[in-house]
Amino acid sequence: MATQGGSDGIINVPTGGGTVTYTETSTGGVVTAKGPTSGVTASVENGGTMTATGGEFNNSSWGLGTGSQLNFTNTSLQGSFITGNGDANSVDFGGTTNAKAKRTIFTRFVEANFAGGDDSVSFAKRSNEKNSIFDMGQGADSVTFARGAIAKGTDINLGVDNSGDRVKFATLNGVKKVVIDNFDKGDTLKIGGKTYEYADLQKNDGKFGNSLKVNLD
Repeated sequence: MATQGGSDGIINVPTGGGTVTYTETSTGGVVTAKGPTSGVTASVENGGTMTATGGEFNNSSWGLGTGSQLNFTNTSLQGSFITGNGDANSVDFGGTTNAKAKRTIFTRFVEANFAGGDDSVSFAKRSNEKNSIFDMGQGADSVTFARGAIAKGTDINLGVDNSGDRVKFATLNGVKKVVIDNFDKGDTLKIGGKTYEYADLQKNDGKFGNSLKVNLD
């Protein structure tokens, strides 16, 4: 097991797990995979930022403290776990500040659980996400899908909290068999320019066809 890290977090790469490097930059720690990797574990410090990029991260685990930011860009994440241990954590799939970058992330069979509140998950343009689970836990959380994001066979659990969770799809193009669970009276769903609240969804069961199903709390 090889350990690398800095002020923003640490990573552990098991023997035979592939080639992974950790670099500390002015904007946070950068974890770079060269080719396929397996069994990488990472921990983001409270208030820290970590970006995973390159190659593939398979069967990996990612932990966040409080107020942590975790980014995945130009990489593949499969069969992996993300755990938010504190409040106000943010996970971004495919985003980048470089306008010329491809902004591509392939996500398969990922399970994310957030123990605290006020967390956010976002899927950028050209992100491709399938067969994953996002348990947002307590607090006023948000889940956002940009125009061009693909999401299929995914479950989003907003938690039983009446805290004003927000789910936003720029469009349902590329969205198929996505389920939102525990949508309660304080939550909002926005699709394009249309906003749906609890009462609206009581009247619109099946309105979104095979793209999206909303289970009310």
